[in-house]
Amino acid sequence: MSKHSLTYWKREFKVTLDPNKFNDLLLYAHNLDDAPPNTVSIEITDGTKSEDIILNFDLESCEAVMISVKKPKFISWLTL
Repeated sequence: MSKHSLTYWKREFKVTLDPNKFNDLLLYAHNLDDAPPNTVSIEITDGTKSEDIILNFDLESCEAVMISVKKPKFISWLTL
C-alpha cells in the first residue's frame, strides 16, 4: 500500500507472508500533519493470536516491524 492517510478509524489489510524469509513492514511519512511525529498502532494477527505494536515516524526517520512465520511442525504417525 502506498500513501495511506492516517485516521482515527482502523483499516484492515490482508497480506501474504513468505514463511521462508523475514517479512518487513516499513512505515514512513510523506508529511507531518499538525503534530509530528506520526504515530500508528498496528494489530498483527494470525487469526488466533494478535499483537499490538506502536510505530512512530517523521520525515527524517521511520520504524519498521520484521515479521517471521513459524512453519508448522507436522508429525506423521504410521501404524503397520
